[in-house]
Amino acid sequence: MPYFTAQELQLMQKTLGIRLDKSRGQCYLIDKNILNLIIEYAKLDPQQDRIIEIGAGLGILSDYLIQNSAQVFLVENDRKIANFLYSNYHNHFSCEFIDLSSFQSRLLTQGLISRNKSKVIILFGDALKIPFPSANRVVANIPYQISAPILFKMIENWHYSQVNLMVQAEFADRLIASVNSSSYSRLSASVGLFLDVHIDHIVQPTSFFPRPRILSKLITLHPKPPQFVAGFNSWENKKIYLSFLQGIFPYKNKTLRNAIRIWMKHHSEIKSEFPYFHKICSNPEKFPGILEKVRNISPKTLFSWCIYGKTGELEFEDSSN
Repeated sequence: MPYFTAQELQLMQKTLGIRLDKSRGQCYLIDKNILNLIIEYAKLDPQQDRIIEIGAGLGILSDYLIQNSAQVFLVENDRKIANFLYSNYHNHFSCEFIDLSSFQSRLLTQGLISRNKSKVIILFGDALKIPFPSANRVVANIPYQISAPILFKMIENWHYSQVNLMVQAEFADRLIASVNSSSYSRLSASVGLFLDVHIDHIVQPTSFFPRPRILSKLITLHPKPPQFVAGFNSWENKKIYLSFLQGIFPYKNKTLRNAIRIWMKHHSEIKSEFPYFHKICSNPEKFPGILEKVRNISPKTLFSWCIYGKTGELEFEDSSN
């Protein structure tokens, strides 16, 4: 098993020519107790689970995942590390290296990845650009600087029964931020509609090499059942909801009416995508909720406004719930 102490990791870095950037959240986990906790919270099925690990690094978590699953996709964006993973695993498991580092390679191999039966598949490429394979689980210590875009990508393409992540503590707190709190954000409103978040464990800086200056948290995500507004399914309309949030949350301290007006001013195409927003912005007295500040509006009510702007169908709950 490629478990490394801090001293061994220093030697490995020199041997492979790897330089970690701690400011970008690039740290290796060196605490076996935390590794065991990740596997415990993940509750993997060795016969059924197909897992994506984002940012596999030197395989410290990967070994545990391989032993406890049917198939593992290791996503790694550093060629030296990806080559190391392949050299480490191909003599012990059926293992394949797939280069997704270019747009052309992604087009050529996208259909082949999910049909590949190898136990370990190393996907070399940028996690934000490559197509994720058809897997039912994600277990990862995500590079902290891409936590938010990775989570948005997963929501947009969600087909997971459970996701287990290690993330920066502040990021975990943003996921569960309450309406009208300083941390309530586009991320909170997105996760709040689609996912249940459970904080499993606080991870100290001493569990990593190099040692970060921040706390981390282990979290578990499960999909919420669909929510319905005027007959519209939240999961089936996630693309327009996420687009709506992206447009209004830069102005979360303004009223929803003003946030929508600014968004439409800078993006003329919004008027055709959400044709009913012009009506509610022009007649705020008929739509009192439009004068609430964005930060005061719950995910479910934001979804209701989104559906109304798109379809003209009106159905609301108490905006603070």
